[in-house]
Amino acid sequence: MRKSTGRKKIKIEKMKNQNNLPATFSKRRDGLFKKASELSTLCGVEIATVVSSPSKTSVYPIGHPCVLSAVDKFLNPPPDTNSLQPLAKPYQNKDVTKMEKLIEAKEKRALRLQSTNTKGSYEGLNFIF
Repeated sequence: MRKSTGRKKIKIEKMKNQNNLPATFSKRRDGLFKKASELSTLCGVEIATVVSSPSKTSVYPIGHPCVLSAVDKFLNPPPDTNSLQPLAKPYQNKDVTKMEKLIEAKEKRALRLQSTNTKGSYEGLNFIF
């Protein structure tokens, strides 16, 4: 019987083999999103995470409860709280606007998919007993 080597610590550096990037990215992205969800649940905080793929073709946003509300609170904090506005200033540029549009499009698509999956999913089926 062969003994398992278990989990090994890996050195964090840019991967040399470009063929492994998509699979590694997908696994690490899912792990990051899981940790963000856990942080939100355990601490009761709002969180937004946006990850861009290595090929720079896709953007993957996740937020608890919603990406847009968390980003909006970061960029426009309530006036009665200790303002983090100086931290947000460098991020208020065209890249943020572009990301917000991509996030909004992804959320609209997700809502559209949810509504098509639940509407009449059992209509038109004939059950024979």
